[in-house]
Amino acid sequence: MRKWKRVETRNGPRFRSALAPHEAALLKNLVGAMVGLFDERESTTPTDELEEITGIKTGHSDRPGDPTLRRLLPDFYKLDPGDPMTLDASETLNAALRSLHEPAIIDAKRGAAQQLLQTVPENGGRFELTESDANAWVAAVNDLRLTLECCSTSARRGLSGCRLTIPWRRITTSTNG
Repeated sequence: MRKWKRVETRNGPRFRSALAPHEAALLKNLVGAMVGLFDERESTTPTDELEEITGIKTGHSDRPGDPTLRRLLPDFYKLDPGDPMTLDASETLNAALRSLHEPAIIDAKRGAAQQLLQTVPENGGRFELTESDANAWVAAVNDLRLTLECCSTSARRGLSGCRLTIPWRRITTSTNG
């Protein structure tokens, strides 16, 4: 990826850069796989009668089983190990907050990722982002960073926690060579 350049225009700031073809393909592949994790999580949401009546979307009350999704959709409330009362309260509170807010969080993360995918040049090359596009890139790349960190940690520990197909050898070869 080339250096980013900020350019002031009549319609507001624009952010310009360029991607090599393999960088664009890799970015699309990884972000697309991350969106797939969100889609899978959303598709396994239990049905809720109240949602059908009111139209208010609800999400899972349980933490994701997948370590990558746990990193992307963390608990809202962290318990205090020194306080025995918080153990029960934290589970209940996290379940309620997750059920209420997880659908909107997934929608926001998916929206940022899809905006990134729409602005990546098909075969690499130069591109220009609006301020809104640049903010979506920041959010999506941060989520991708968390995803890759979780995957690399799982790989180093010999765990099978990462469900993304990541061509590690190609990544290290293209960045080192």
